[in-house]
Amino acid sequence: MFSGIHSTQTTRSFKKRALSNALASHENPSGGELILGHASLLTSCLLTPDEKFLITADRDEHIRISWYPQGYVIESYCLGHTKYVSAIHIPEALPTSLISGGGDPELKVWDWMTGRLQRSITILAVVEPYIRKGKQRNTPSMELDSKVHPSSDSEGADKTLVVSKIGSFLSGGEIHVVFSAVGATAIFEFVLAETENQPEIRHHDLRRPVIDFTLCAEGVLWQSSGPTDHKFIEVGSSALLDSLNTICCLSATVEDLKILDLYSDLSSLPKSIRGEHESQVDERLDQPPPDEPGAESPSSSVGPTKRTLGRLKHKRALGQLHEQSDGPDAKKTKTDSDEEATIM
Repeated sequence: MFSGIHSTQTTRSFKKRALSNALASHENPSGGELILGHASLLTSCLLTPDEKFLITADRDEHIRISWYPQGYVIESYCLGHTKYVSAIHIPEALPTSLISGGGDPELKVWDWMTGRLQRSITILAVVEPYIRKGKQRNTPSMELDSKVHPSSDSEGADKTLVVSKIGSFLSGGEIHVVFSAVGATAIFEFVLAETENQPEIRHHDLRRPVIDFTLCAEGVLWQSSGPTDHKFIEVGSSALLDSLNTICCLSATVEDLKILDLYSDLSSLPKSIRGEHESQVDERLDQPPPDEPGAESPSSSVGPTKRTLGRLKHKRALGQLHEQSDGPDAKKTKTDSDEEATIM
């Protein structure tokens, strides 16, 4: 009787491990150590100046302050955003405060140790005129909505505020906060004062989307923009700036180019493994553990979780929707192209 109980527990443990392995995104070839995780997608993280705490933000409006490296110990939360949080920053001159931004129409300033919201700074009205509209992708749900509501106006729907980066520098005893937004052609700046009044937000229009920026000593700002111009914008003269804007050709061997080619390694990572999950979960859950020859009774079997089943159901529904929208001819053409690619 003891062996039967032991066998059931072993089977359950094996099937749980099989389900966990099936849902793993990819292996860990670098041997990195897992510090913490969120239930939602992580969007930004930083260490506090004393390197005792790790501040992380996710797509579901959460900002978490955890111990470092004991990430399982949570010190506090900064809760108040209503949309995703995409950028966080601790000013060097004010290490007790955290500035955060994302999809909300304002930046928020926190006392990160206690999680208390100190103030909100409205930015949408200043940033929105400089956000360039991107090409809008037509999804099946959008096409269906256009058929049901043909008079609906979608102008401005693709102008979305996403704060991409926040920085700061000290000048004249004042803390200047600099930030950028995805698709915006300007960099924005304001003085973070002790009062709760709305500060004046200034901007510097570069007439092309800002990709990234960094702040150096004495408030010198370096920024890269694109995609029409792959050079740094010159403000004043600098030997380093002239060098960066010069095309340099360096000799390199084939092995050197392979070492520098990071994109091929990134492209080899799985973009979506939900199709593999479905087959792996069904296949591995039916296998008995290595130390047990027979299968287990249905009453004691452990199946996929409700979350996994929901994902698989959603995947099947999307597949059927794509088949209906593409039609049999498109499906046949896609199959022929896949076979041709396989042969090549």
